[in-house]
Order: sequence, then structure tokens, then C-alpha cells
Amino acid sequence: MTALYAFSFSLVLFLALCLVLHITPFGDRTFLYEDMKQQYVDFFSYYHNVWHGKDGFLYSENCGLGAEMFGIWAYYLTSPFLLMFIFIPEQYYATAVTFLIMLKMASIAFCMSLFLSHVGRRADERCGFGSVLLNLQISVAFAFCGWTVANMTNIMWLDAVIMLPIVAMGFDKLIHHEKRGTLLYVLSVMVMIFVNYYIAAMVLIFLGVFAVLWVLFGKADTLKGFGRFLIGSAIAIALDVWFLVPTVMSLMGSNKDHSGPMMEAFQKYLPSSEAVGRYLSPLDVLPKLFTMSYDTMEIMDGMPNIYFGAVLIMPCVLFFLTSKISVKVRALFGSYLVIVLAFFCIKPLNTLAHGGTEAYGYLYRYSFVFSFVCLTMAYLAMCQRKNHQGKIHPGKIAIAGVITLALYGVASLSHVRFLGGKVLFLNLLLILAGGAAVVIWGCFYRENEPVQKAGLTALLVMGLVLAADLSLNFICVYRNSSMNGETASRNRMKCIQTEAALRIIRDREAENGEVLTDSEKTGGSKAEADNGNYRIESLSPRTPNESLHFGYRGTTTYNSLLKVENRLFMYRLGFNDNGLYTMYDNWNTSCADAILGIKYHINDSSTHNVITNEYALSADLITDKTIPGLMEIIEPAANPFEAQELLWNHFTDAEDEVFIKATCEPADGEFEFLVTPNLDGELYFYMNREGTNERSLEIRLEGESLCGYGNASCQKVVDLGYHKAGEKLHLVIVDNDNLGYLPDEPVVVTEDLEILKKK
Repeated sequence: MTALYAFSFSLVLFLALCLVLHITPFGDRTFLYEDMKQQYVDFFSYYHNVWHGKDGFLYSENCGLGAEMFGIWAYYLTSPFLLMFIFIPEQYYATAVTFLIMLKMASIAFCMSLFLSHVGRRADERCGFGSVLLNLQISVAFAFCGWTVANMTNIMWLDAVIMLPIVAMGFDKLIHHEKRGTLLYVLSVMVMIFVNYYIAAMVLIFLGVFAVLWVLFGKADTLKGFGRFLIGSAIAIALDVWFLVPTVMSLMGSNKDHSGPMMEAFQKYLPSSEAVGRYLSPLDVLPKLFTMSYDTMEIMDGMPNIYFGAVLIMPCVLFFLTSKISVKVRALFGSYLVIVLAFFCIKPLNTLAHGGTEAYGYLYRYSFVFSFVCLTMAYLAMCQRKNHQGKIHPGKIAIAGVITLALYGVASLSHVRFLGGKVLFLNLLLILAGGAAVVIWGCFYRENEPVQKAGLTALLVMGLVLAADLSLNFICVYRNSSMNGETASRNRMKCIQTEAALRIIRDREAENGEVLTDSEKTGGSKAEADNGNYRIESLSPRTPNESLHFGYRGTTTYNSLLKVENRLFMYRLGFNDNGLYTMYDNWNTSCADAILGIKYHINDSSTHNVITNEYALSADLITDKTIPGLMEIIEPAANPFEAQELLWNHFTDAEDEVFIKATCEPADGEFEFLVTPNLDGELYFYMNREGTNERSLEIRLEGESLCGYGNASCQKVVDLGYHKAGEKLHLVIVDNDNLGYLPDEPVVVTEDLEILKKK
């Protein structure tokens, strides 16, 4: 029942915060920000489409240029919570995401409560109603800890954290050789790996560290218990081999693969968006213990999220001063926290915890382990009164208070950007209010005596202060993270516009004599209707996964399993790669659209503005399966125009000159050029990088600034507009980073559309 209460209280707190923040269904704000907006909600739509027979389970033509989908399922879509999306209409996805996050956070509290009940029984502490209140508060604190709230939109990671308390409980039973301990541990680890193998691997790494310390400090039957842990872990992993082997295979050639040809691609062409780890001082990490310590630079340059409630810092410290807890146990937990802190501070250890690679943002994805251990310690410390005449020595409480204030002092003196004066003052109030409650609870609570009312009242007050503590942190994180979030109304409108445009495209195909399927005649299957041998591109896509979301063939996708070769191919054709994916852009040439098979463009300015490209070749010519061979064809190309021309001639079995080079002569100023087109038509510009070195340049034509150039925001073919042969144009490349040289010679060409018309 305690676990159900923890689940319910988490639901109530989450909904109350959504009400305060006007998050759907209580307003127009949503959790559609960062990767929830950029990736995950599109995968939920794909999940829905697969279940309704509108897309492929193991392969999808709608994922970029086509992709094997097992890796997507393994990393993003194994959560049982996603079953709700089978039944939810697309227009309610923004609200569904709210409830999805709510259910996962409440489930974390539920499982944490089960674990704490087990811990209490293991310690033989039965504090009656007080123990229940403590259990509820600490369970909810884990559900709303800093890591969870900062990553609540990284929805697939939460499932492994839900399983963490169950795995820990199974580990404890296993190492003590209890009945059904092995079964619980093996099954829980097996489930944890299945729901998210990535975070599960981190849990197992740190569980292994704890097991080694357990042996060193002589707990349980030492080596025998450690042996059971190794065997149980091996069995759990073996039971998931059917799932892990194809998952590992799906990682080959992806952003996660840094071997051989993939590393060469990153070193020679593609920029990296990896958030490179760094060495830290432990003092740098301590400010993150306090509420509202969310850093606006969190994703790429943030600190570990170790906040678990400022109110609970003092009980956590008290753990080390409680004499009823054996010295070995205190040393065990203290050593473990030091090791976890070392993983934060020492770069190679942090890299090891992330599977040997640098993280693409969120540098410390395992920091929930620190919060979990601290909350367990706080629970044990607050329960240790049974054999001490109902009280904890006031002197020890005073020492814990002084240490807590000392930690606060370190945070105050650190002058970090995310802890301002108001935030520090609020933290001080929370610490003092929580500390007072701990004093009264520790000194006056006695079971079966009248004075227990004072202790219980203090515990209730601590719960209210903790709720305020967690709420302030939640509000701070949400407001900072969701500044560029999508509103529910905007999401619905974009879906309506895109669906309307797709209906127009289907109607045009029907007018051109295409044979319609039954689903197309009824409008019942957007995926099947748009899966012809042509592609569609939105000129203002909502996300990079637009085509996967709406079930049509496109060119762009963004996910952690994206094949590097696909990114590199698009980059070689002159599309911009931002370090994560290569995005389609309509500044590129008509030839690029033609060879990619892009027959229709959706213009966001009107649901009826669908542009037909008369030059499009078959989309089947360029897919993820044909790209390896096509990469060999364009290998000699010195720039995107040569690459496109090589492919055009390869597909049309011709020897056409699609691009006519313009005359580009140096002008009077530095990096100024006099450009003279040699053909009437659309004029295009490109300049290679110097390796993967990014530059801060600017392109100006006739005194007008067109765009920045040379960095992750713009390294692509640039459309200079329609110009006539012989026209004199003044082109300037501004060296904003003052390096004094250009990375390469600029190339300016005119596209000969007459060549494309001959196809």
C-alpha cells in the first residue's frame, strides 16, 4: 500500500505542477521541447503507424533515405508505456506526452517505495506511521530528483531508472542468498536491459562497483555473494542475447560507431556535436546538490544532476553520524559516493561510464545513481531510533546541521551562474525549515508515547517543505528548458496543415493516372498513400523526422542510430550537417532535388501551396541500400556540384554538363570577388571546409548579407538568385574570425535547367 500511496502522491504533485505551469491538458504549454520535440514524438507516431500497418517494423522507407528500424525500436520504443499510442489519435499526442511522463515518474516513486520497504525490513527498523511517511517522501523525492526532471523528456531513459530500485532489491536478496533472490535479480536486470540497454549498462557498471566494495568491506558471504552477482548478471544478459546481438549490429556504421571508416568521415568531413568531457573538482559538483541549480548550459556544458531535495541533505549527512549503522556500512556507502564522484570528475572514467564514447549532450547520464544512494542513506538515517530510546543524540544532529550549512557555504562561494542570490536565499530557508523538522523528529519521536505527535507533526512539516523544494526545482527546470518548446495548438495546426498537403499530393497523383489503393481512396492510410517512388520535402518542417512522423518518403532524419554514411552522402551533395544530422534545404540545386527523387515540396505558408518538381527521377535510385555504391561514384568530386553532376549522368546514362562554372576573379578588397555568370539561370555558391575546421564567415552579394558560412549552422550550397550571363556581381566573404585566409577557393556555378528537362 505504501508504494501505491507514493505512486498516487507523485501523480497529484505532477498534475498540480502542470496546472501551475499551464501545461496541457491545463493550458497550451507542452513537454515538446529539446529531443522530445525533435525526435521522440515522431517515433511515437511511427510506433502508431506500425501497429496500424502503415509503416514497416524492421525497415522504413520513410526514415531519411530509408533505414533498418531494429535499432530505433531497441533504443527508443521498447517501453510498455508506449502501448497507449496505439489508441491515441495524433492530435492528442502533446497531451499524451504529458501523461506518459507523469506515469513514468510516478512509477519511479512506486518502485523506490518498494525498495525502501525492503531496506527497512533488512535493517529491522519498524517506525510505524513515521516510517510510512518517510518512505513516501523519499520515494517522491527520487521521482522528482534533479536527474529525472532534467531528463523527463528523454523519455526512453526513464524506464531503466524505474527498474533501478527493483534491481537493487534483487541484488540485495541475491547477495544474501535469500529465497527467490536470484530469480528477482535476473528477471529485473533482463527487463531493465530490454527497456533501455543504454542506461541499463550504466546501472550494471555502478552495481558492479558496489558489489566489489561489498566484498572489500566484508558484507554478506563476500566472495560467494559476489559470485552469485556475476552469475546472475551473466544469465540476465544471456537471456537478452536475442535482443542485444541485432542491437549491436544496428549500431555499426551509426553515430555511435567510431571505428575505421566512420572515424575517417568525422575527421575528414563531418563536424562533431559531442559534448566533450572534462576534468572537474569535487567542489564544482557540490552546488548541484541544491534546488533550482539547473544550468541553462546543461545539455552541452552542464554539471552532474545530483539534486535530490535540499531538505534531505541533512538526513543524508546524519547517516554517517548514526552509531546504530555499523561502521562498515557507513564506510561502504561513503566509499561508493566517493567513487561515483570520481566518475564525474575524471574524464576517462566519465567516458567509460558512457560506453567508451563521448556523449552527444548530457555529459553525466548516470548521475541518478548518486541521488539514489543519497536518498537510501537519508531513509536509513531517519529510521534509526528503535533501540535508542526514541531519539538521536542532539549533538550528532547539530554536527549534521553544521556540515549541511558548510556545503551550502561552498555552493554560495562558488559563484556559479545558476545559483543567484534569490535561489541561494530560498535554499537557506529550505535547509533551515527541513533541519528544524529533523531536530524535532530525531529528538522527540517515540513510538507508543504521547510525545510522538510532535515528531510526526515535524515529519509532516518536513514533507510539505520537501514538496515545495521539489516543486521549485521542477518549475525552474521546466521554464528554462521549454523556452523554445512547441505549444499544443501549434502542434495541432502543423499536423492539420501537413495532412491537408498530403491529401493534395495524393489527388495530384490520382489526376496523373496513378493507380490508387483502397486505403488511398478512403484516405485511411497516409503511409501507404505516400509511399510511391518519389519523395516529398517540407520547406519548413516541424522536426527533422517529419517524413517518418507523417509516413511519406523524405530525405532527412535525426536519431542516435542514424547511419554516418547517409549523413556523409547528403553532405557531399551540398546539404548542411550540424554535427547530428544532415538537413534538407531548398537552397540547393534543382539537380539535387531531381536525383533525390523529390517530386513535391510542401510550403508552410498555405495548406494548398504544394509545389511539383517536374525534374524528379525515381526515389528508388538513392536509398540507404544504394548509397555505398554511389559514394564510390562521387569520391573524385571536389565539390557538391561535381558530385551531383556525376550522379545525374550515372542515373541518366549521359555525359551532360549540368553546371556551368562562372568566372570568379579577385576584386580590390580582401576576399572580394567579381563574379560573372556564363549562362542565364540560377547561380549557386559553395566553399569547402578546411577538413572539419569550422569558420565564422559571412557571404555578401552586392552589399547584401545572405548568410553566415563555414560553421555547423551553414556549410552548404547557397542560392545566389537568378542572374543573366555576363552580369557583373560583387561577392564578398567576410572573415569574422580574423584568421586572414579562406578555407578553400569559392566555387560559383549556374545550373543548366535545359539539361534536366531532357530527361
